[in-house]
Amino acid sequence: MPSVFISYAQQDQATAECLTADLVKRGIKTWFDQQEILVGDSISERIREGIRSADYLLVLLSTHSRKSAWVEREIGVAFEKFGDEASTAIIPVRIDDSPVSPLFSTIKYVDLSEGYDKALSEIISRIERDKTTKVDLSKVVNADDLADGMASDRTIRRGAEFYVTAFLGILSIIATLIAAWPAFQSAFAKVPKVYYDLRTDIVSLPPGTDEQKVLKTLKDAGIAPAALRVRVINKGQAPAKDVKIGSKTVGKFLYVNPTPAVSSKAVWVNVSVDEFSSGDKDAVVQLKNLVPEKKVIIDFGYEPTEATAESDVVAAGLLAERVPDIDHVQQWTLWQALKLPIQIFVLDILLSILVGIAMAARTNPRLRNKLLDLLDAISPLSASIVKIFFK
Repeated sequence: MPSVFISYAQQDQATAECLTADLVKRGIKTWFDQQEILVGDSISERIREGIRSADYLLVLLSTHSRKSAWVEREIGVAFEKFGDEASTAIIPVRIDDSPVSPLFSTIKYVDLSEGYDKALSEIISRIERDKTTKVDLSKVVNADDLADGMASDRTIRRGAEFYVTAFLGILSIIATLIAAWPAFQSAFAKVPKVYYDLRTDIVSLPPGTDEQKVLKTLKDAGIAPAALRVRVINKGQAPAKDVKIGSKTVGKFLYVNPTPAVSSKAVWVNVSVDEFSSGDKDAVVQLKNLVPEKKVIIDFGYEPTEATAESDVVAAGLLAERVPDIDHVQQWTLWQALKLPIQIFVLDILLSILVGIAMAARTNPRLRNKLLDLLDAISPLSASIVKIFFK
C-alpha cells in the first residue's frame, strides 16, 4: 500500500483534512500530523520520520504555505530523501491563485482550482501509475543472496566499529597508565615534594653618596652589599634525603648563613657548606634529611659586579619546583596527585564514546539522522562538517 505524507500550512488544514479522508477511502495510507503526532512527541522528529517512511510527499501550495517555515522544512527533508526521484515522489497541489515556487519548476503540479474531484483523480492516478510501474524485485534479485550479502556487509562494518573502538579503549588505558604512574608514586609511595622561592636584595645608594666609603663601612660591619635568600620546604609525605641548594654569581661570595645553623648533631636537618670561600663564585648547601613541613632558609651574601646571583635547588637528582612564595604552597592532597591521570582518562573515554557513536551512525540511518538533527539545532556548521564524514 503506497503511503503519502501531507504537507500543508496551518491555515489550509480544512483542505488537508478533506484530501486525507478521500485518499484513505481509496486505499492510500496517509501521514497527517493531526493523527500521527501525539502529546509529548517531538514534532520535528516525528515529521522527519513520517517523510522518510512515506512513498510520496503531497504538498499544498498556497499563499500561506509560502510563508510557512514548517512547510519549507518538510519540502527540504523530502528533496533530501528522494533526491533524483523528487520529480515523481513529490506531488505539488495548488489550492489558490498564488504563484508556484521555483522549487517545483520541473514538477507538474495539480491545480485544485480546476475542480476538487478532477484534482483528486489526478493525485490518485499519479500514485496508481507509479505503483504499477514499479519493478518486482523478486524477479530480478534473489532474496536469499541479497540477505546474505547484507548480513556479510553488516558483519564487516560492525567488526570495524568494534576493532576501532576497542583499539581506542586500549590506547586510552595505556596513555592513562603512563600519565598516572608518577602521580600514583606520589600518592601511594610517600615521596618527598620540595618547593623553593628566591629573594634578592641589593644596596641602592642615592646620587651624591660616597659609594666606596659606604661599601667599606658595610664590609667592616660584616654586611654584604647584596644578599640572596633561598627558602626551601618539603610538602611531600617522606623526608628528602639529599637536597642541594646551589648559587652562582658574577662577583664574590662573602658568606652563607643557613637556618638552622650548621651542626654536627643529629637534628631534623643537617646543613653543610660543601664548596665555599670568600673568593669562590659558586656556593652549594646540602640538606641531609629535609623532613616534611620543615622550612630551611639560606642567606648568601655577595659583592655583585655584573649581575645578581642565581640559584637552583635539586632534590634526589631532580630540580625542585620554584614558586613565588613557599608560605602559600598548598598542602599535598590525593586529588593533586591523581587529577591529571583522571582528566586524561575521562577525555580518552569520551573520545572512545564519540568515535563509537560516529562509527555506529555510519551504518544506522536512524541514529545518523537523530545525530544530525541534534547537531543542526546546536550548530549548523558542525552538522555540515559531520555530514561530510558520513558521506
